[in-house]
Amino acid sequence: MGKAKIPEPKAFGGARGAREVDNFIFDMKLYFDATKNDSDAGRLKIAPMYLANDAKLWWRTKVKESISGQCSIGTWNNFKKELKAQFILKIWLIMHDEVEWGDSLAIDIVVKWQSSYYIMGAVQDNLKKDLQAVALMQLAEEEKTRQFWLEDGILMTRRNRVYIPKAGNLRNYCCINAMTLCGQDIRARNAL
Repeated sequence: MGKAKIPEPKAFGGARGAREVDNFIFDMKLYFDATKNDSDAGRLKIAPMYLANDAKLWWRTKVKESISGQCSIGTWNNFKKELKAQFILKIWLIMHDEVEWGDSLAIDIVVKWQSSYYIMGAVQDNLKKDLQAVALMQLAEEEKTRQFWLEDGILMTRRNRVYIPKAGNLRNYCCINAMTLCGQDIRARNAL
């Protein structure tokens, strides 16, 4: 009986999402384990051959940066870290002052790279502690409002904005965090 043929991993085209990136990295690890390729140099030569489209363009940029001395991805762990930093969605916040519905705060979720699960988890936890949010969630569950709805336990409002509860001092955290994270490019305004 001959050797079993090792299936090659699918190319990663640059889909922006944790599942796609993690699956690509997992498939590459399985492939490297099956082919007994455990050196960083070998992995860094093979992995880019399975990049396509936006991911290939990203890698070409990294190679140019490496040549000019701006960036260096010398290990498999650095490659994984840089790949995740580029292609996993990050939630950035923009505050709005155009709130028509009284004493509530909503923020836009603008998609950038890498995920921020802490903020969304904190929003979900604090929604249950805020009486106004609980009332709005109940109305949304009973479909008695068109301004609010629930998505995965998060209270959403018009223009796909997330309702930020008063509980847990989360509004202040989001305002400060939005200004800190977004820097000069993004406007951050109080929405109360």
